[in-house]
Amino acid sequence: MSFHRASHLLAIILPGLCLSATHAFADPADTEDVTNKPPLQVALRNEEFLGTSNDRQVRRVYLTLGTNQFALTVPEGYRVDASDPQKMVFSDAHDTCFISFHFMDPSPDASDQSGTDSWRNLALSRYPGAIVTDQTSEFAGSHAGQAYELRWVNSGGAEQAARIVFIPSRAGVMEFNLISSPKYFDAGRYVLRVLLASLRTNEGGRLEITPLSDKS
Repeated sequence: MSFHRASHLLAIILPGLCLSATHAFADPADTEDVTNKPPLQVALRNEEFLGTSNDRQVRRVYLTLGTNQFALTVPEGYRVDASDPQKMVFSDAHDTCFISFHFMDPSPDASDQSGTDSWRNLALSRYPGAIVTDQTSEFAGSHAGQAYELRWVNSGGAEQAARIVFIPSRAGVMEFNLISSPKYFDAGRYVLRVLLASLRTNEGGRLEITPLSDKS
């Protein structure tokens, strides 16, 4: 993919995602003023080696928000830009797929009778002019959330595809956002599911990481 096209895709993904983690959506019982919420801390670590020759190394992103801890395994063949602690972007070596992640704020009103419609409208707001082509449930970190697939034609006349996943957690609502051309969308969707399956939290008492098998 050309630098121009990669830049164009990033220009679509990144606006609006740089949301302060100090404003992360919290449990309804949490009445603490948002200005007192702790900042999101992010660390990228190189961990276990895979393969008989140790030619592959697993990388994980660790996130800490107050007492809440999270870990995501970087998909193999992908790199991650975690220089901005408010969001991170995973991308493949050829810049054909981009997956962004952040804690969103605000979230739809939980008391809204049209809760699902609220999430749908939020997904559509990410890409004005897009249409929803599929709506499903998605799971990560023992939580279920809403997922939406969208299609649209960008200003350059090229068709684009996206999958947006909203996952609630004790620390807030996590948004995962995949964008690619339709040609690479199935591959990107598979990688997104691998990323979601890798999510670990300390909601059960402590953050526990199971090393990947050499056969992975």
